Amino acid sequence: NIEALLGAMDQAPPNDPTNYYHGWADELRIWNRALNVQHIRQMMNQEIMDFSGNVGGEVIPTKIYGVDTDQDGTEEDELFWADLAGYYRMDLVCGDIYPYKGPAGRLRNITTSQQETAPLPYTSRANTPWDTDSTWTFYDYWDVPNSIGINGDPIDWNIVRTSHNITSVTKDLTLLGLIVQSYKLTISGSGATLPENDPGTGLWVTHYLKLDGVMDLVGESQLVQKRYYFDDDNGALDVDGDPTPDITNQFNESILDPTSGGSLKRDQQGSVNLHNYNYWASPVSIINNASNNIPYNVNTVMRDGTSSASPMPLQWTDSYDANPATSVKTLSRRWIYTYANDPSNTYLEWDYVSESGSINVGLGYTMKGSGAAGTLQNYVFIGKPNNNTIKTDILTGNDALVGNPYPSALDANEFIKDNIPTLNPDNSVNVNANPDTSGSIDGTLYFWIHYDINNTHVLRDYKGGYAQYTLSGGNPAVTPPPTEDGYVISSGGSSDLIPEQYIPVGQGFFVTASPSGGDISFHNDQRFFIREGLGSDKDGSQFLKSTNTKKQKNSSNASHNENTIGRLRLEFKTPEGATRYLLLAFTPNNEASDGFDYGYDAKVFDNNPNDMLFMIDGEKYVIQGVGAFDETKQYPFGLYSKTGGAIEISVTELENLDPNTKVYVYDALLGTYTK
Repeated sequence: NIEALLGAMDQAPPNDPTNYYHGWADELRIWNRALNVQHIRQMMNQEIMDFSGNVGGEVIPTKIYGVDTDQDGTEEDELFWADLAGYYRMDLVCGDIYPYKGPAGRLRNITTSQQETAPLPYTSRANTPWDTDSTWTFYDYWDVPNSIGINGDPIDWNIVRTSHNITSVTKDLTLLGLIVQSYKLTISGSGATLPENDPGTGLWVTHYLKLDGVMDLVGESQLVQKRYYFDDDNGALDVDGDPTPDITNQFNESILDPTSGGSLKRDQQGSVNLHNYNYWASPVSIINNASNNIPYNVNTVMRDGTSSASPMPLQWTDSYDANPATSVKTLSRRWIYTYANDPSNTYLEWDYVSESGSINVGLGYTMKGSGAAGTLQNYVFIGKPNNNTIKTDILTGNDALVGNPYPSALDANEFIKDNIPTLNPDNSVNVNANPDTSGSIDGTLYFWIHYDINNTHVLRDYKGGYAQYTLSGGNPAVTPPPTEDGYVISSGGSSDLIPEQYIPVGQGFFVTASPSGGDISFHNDQRFFIREGLGSDKDGSQFLKSTNTKKQKNSSNASHNENTIGRLRLEFKTPEGATRYLLLAFTPNNEASDGFDYGYDAKVFDNNPNDMLFMIDGEKYVIQGVGAFDETKQYPFGLYSKTGGAIEISVTELENLDPNTKVYVYDALLGTYTK
């Protein structure tokens, strides 16, 4: 042992300390090795302990992890209890200092005791707003959690424990750890009365969440649990929308403690039309204190949110129609179905579950509207939030109705890249697949849209269609003819909804299995805070909202290279007045080829008697992704006509292409070009 001083500089000789420290000292830790940033941040707001030979946390009950700079799943810089030479919690009044590790010490010339005011962790003391200083226990000494640090950047690694009714309305929050011990934590954007009018804020928990109270996500507020990401441009969080990829060196995933017994509350709106399907997916599951992501039923997790502040249990009827006259919304149980692993693509394979049947997390379900006045019905999901990896299997040749399983937006691009095969059908390498891809789906997402004028429960008379999304972009559903029949869907109706990159909370969609099938995988790194219809152009998420909705700049949008893809949008109008929408996408770095590429090309989901489609290797497609723009290239159409007559082909929009780009249709029979 050596003699040492804490709080002054020794002089030997004459053994006369100088430069005395004026302040408070807590949690003295002496290490015999250098620590990395990840180590320091995880330990800053908690005491530490011996965790089976590793260093662990007293508040977040896990080991203190090192970095994983190459994200290969191997921790590169482990921290062991043996690396700690001395540890003193300073939790005494006077006398000897008890060592949790190392030699003992003694307090000298100290005659009064001080409160232990170090934020280990930050704790609440009042039912007041998050950004009010007096909300926090030792507000005379503490800044508000997630405040701006001395370098001008937010401190994004605080650990917080709340036990009061607290509301955050002024900014997005990023925390390393959060324990909602009791009462309610409300995340809001403006305090608007109607949840659909509240822009919301984002809550990002990078390492650990324990939810024993209530978390209320008002309006567009969202909970994101994922690793802490940096922009490798400048070291800051990427909120500027540049194409620079985000990076992380955080090893461990963001954990929802399975012993959490509290609940999360989140609003979402669906169509009120009592004849129309909404495709749902629950962001929560059954409240329990033992495990996460467990199967649920609709009646347990979904409420009538006509009054968002006082959600009521839904009522159910055996009638085909919902009953809008009841004070609490009464829905028809007849239309609640799931759809998984159907090889025939027929209605016979839908699984009826009613409001009480069990649904696995990650699957979607159908439900028809409430029949209430207006256009949107507010519902409230209440339950234990879903988190981390969620898998649902799909067999070769089958389709499945799945959905966003998280209380945050889901990046469709990352979802596709995490689930498409690594090899295309011609055995070329699919450069778009992520290294850990499941390889389970072909990469097209289909979104059912029931048109507003639909007024029947009779299948053959339904008015609606499937919009599509791939890495090439989104494409609208077909518009059927105004009167002629013979289509998969009935005549009349249309929709201007185009799926966008971010899938909203509660949204269900169809996928088709790849030749191998497998587990469809949802991961936390697919999660983002993106508001519905409030992002910059083409950046938002959509849930039954018109693409004509005015959009506002959203500073929380994550970086992506969406706007580097050039798009040519075409319309094909049939003799009887139907419209097929087609999308040709040009990838600047040749991520796609002229052949079939998983993730970029979308097969037709609804064949019609008169139609025009892209042809790739004899197959029909509504979206085709190709390489960089080349004015000499030709891409073949297949033209199908059951009735004959005049047709019309037009270019409706050029995106990220020179507005003077000239497009021609080549008639292979006559050998002519038409501009």
